[in-house]
Amino acid sequence: MTIFPDDLDLTNEPTLIKDSFNSLTNKECFELVKDDSEAQFITSTIREFIGGVDTSEAFSLQNILKFKNSTACFYIGQCLFDAGLSWGGGRYDRGYKHRYRYDTVGFGQMKIDLGMTLLRAKTFGDKLVDHFTHLEIQIPDNEEFNNRFYLSSSEKETVLKVFDANFVETLNKYSGFTLFAKSDKMYLVFENHLEPQQCAIIEHIFNAFKFWMI
Repeated sequence: MTIFPDDLDLTNEPTLIKDSFNSLTNKECFELVKDDSEAQFITSTIREFIGGVDTSEAFSLQNILKFKNSTACFYIGQCLFDAGLSWGGGRYDRGYKHRYRYDTVGFGQMKIDLGMTLLRAKTFGDKLVDHFTHLEIQIPDNEEFNNRFYLSSSEKETVLKVFDANFVETLNKYSGFTLFAKSDKMYLVFENHLEPQQCAIIEHIFNAFKFWMI
């Protein structure tokens, strides 16, 4: 069933949420997760991954989009951190304001085990530390990737197999994200809070990965 923007929960940020959905390329492959057990599983998995949520904020996934075709199955969650009403403002506009934020998280289950794997933007400190530790994984014949990203894993040989040319080329197109793998689960998060293009970035990167549990 094709999703339309108005099918989404548009509470708080209708334009931003609509623009996020409209950025997707293959909308016909997405559906809203409405099954309670599936939604609870995705919510608890992402909450566990995020870690300690501020007790002053209520955490929920306002919309969970599920992508599925013959080669891939993954989720995009719009995470709402809602602090409710609080007193604040400037000298002349003080009052109660609804304080909240949205983050975008990509999640999928793989048919392989990547152990503990981390991919993020490389810093100058990474270059210095790796001179002594040699823990960073280098992708053969891809200087651009190796210069831009820090990649480490407890499953180096498996990572070198699954980070194929197409996946690496797709990763090279984007910035501002971090990719984590823990055993058979993969997550993708962003440095910034929800922005319209983030859903599309998850779609493109995850579609380039070939080892999803279907």
